Amino acid sequence: MTMRRLNAPWGRCKRRFWHNSVMQRWRGAPMNKRTEKGFHNKRILQQMIMQSSHSAQGAINGRDRGFWPGRWFSLKAALNGALHTIRTQPNVRIELTALLVVTGAAFYFRVSPLEWGVLGLTIFLVLALECINTAIETVVDLVSPHYHPMAGLAKDAAAGGMVFVVIGSLCVAAVIFGPRLWALLL
Repeated sequence: MTMRRLNAPWGRCKRRFWHNSVMQRWRGAPMNKRTEKGFHNKRILQQMIMQSSHSAQGAINGRDRGFWPGRWFSLKAALNGALHTIRTQPNVRIELTALLVVTGAAFYFRVSPLEWGVLGLTIFLVLALECINTAIETVVDLVSPHYHPMAGLAKDAAAGGMVFVVIGSLCVAAVIFGPRLWALLL
């Protein structure tokens, strides 16, 4: 979907949509009778604001691509985020190794379908929260590039949430595999 251009009092702006905002048009406007007084029509200003916000939003989230292309765009963005987390976070590699170990142990001990479900939910909850933790750390680094105690507190709180989830997953593993390991040792 292409952006429909408005006929502003000073002519059309021929830049791409990210330069096609109201402020860019206002700054680039020649000083004439209409622009010295401001916008002569409130409706034109409202249309320009709505049009620039919809075009920028569509470019970010892929809504202007149609239903299935938009879903494909969202899936690619999600997989890109997951791969970024796997590439940059060493804890995710440890968690993926634990996933393989737990899956092997579950096959060896022949756990019930209910226990498979609990193990799967627990493992993927840990991985999902690791992605959320990475997103929080990235946003905090973006917003506060210099050291700030509140930024450190936000990152520590996100890491603390990960600690709770990991402790919970260890408890789930102990409940499911503990009796089986105990019987194997005795």
